[in-house]
Amino acid sequence: MCFSPSASFTAAVLLGTLGYACLKETKNPKEGLLASIPLFFAVQQAAEGVVWMTIPGSETTISLATLLQTPLLTASTHVFLFFAYLFWPLWIPLSFLAVEKVQFRTKILATTLIAGMIFGGASLGYLFYTGGLIDLAIKGHSLHYELFKTLPQLLCDIFKLLYLYAVLAPSLVSSMKRAWIFGLLIAATFALSEYLYTVAFVSVWCFFSAIASASIYVILRQRQTN
Repeated sequence: MCFSPSASFTAAVLLGTLGYACLKETKNPKEGLLASIPLFFAVQQAAEGVVWMTIPGSETTISLATLLQTPLLTASTHVFLFFAYLFWPLWIPLSFLAVEKVQFRTKILATTLIAGMIFGGASLGYLFYTGGLIDLAIKGHSLHYELFKTLPQLLCDIFKLLYLYAVLAPSLVSSMKRAWIFGLLIAATFALSEYLYTVAFVSVWCFFSAIASASIYVILRQRQTN
């Protein structure tokens, strides 16, 4: 997580338990994508716990060359960023698209998936263009990840809008009862992270979003009683 390794590992254990409970609530295989969201957040938080335990020193930016000399730090950093930049903008739209039965909502959800694909493809393209450069540092009491430091601000803003559309809109568009709770929680954690933890935004928002994923259990429970 963003504040300490113990908090990351605690969150991972709790989310793993919750994810198992979510999977037990599913009656339809298509709901498995949605039910597994807390489990994947658990993996991401565990990865960041390892980052905390293996990052050398504080207030030190680590280049790719340094990362390559520390395999465990390298692996855990890339696992965390894989979820943050590639997995979530695809998995969240897919999760809600898989269970949607209303045709016009399905079409809107398809656009959120396209937005996620564009963001993910652009992120990969940028990493290849820069040779995979990743900056990582401890700033204050949080981890700071930097991938797009050489991009113009306009492109960064466009990327952020694409990402937000991909991860926020699906639960707000979905016809599932109470699905909006997840979307509103993600939106609230985005605003909180942007306002209070700008320097470590990626790390902090991922942590708060992981906690927000607890609402998936409520959504699935409500769905089964419909």
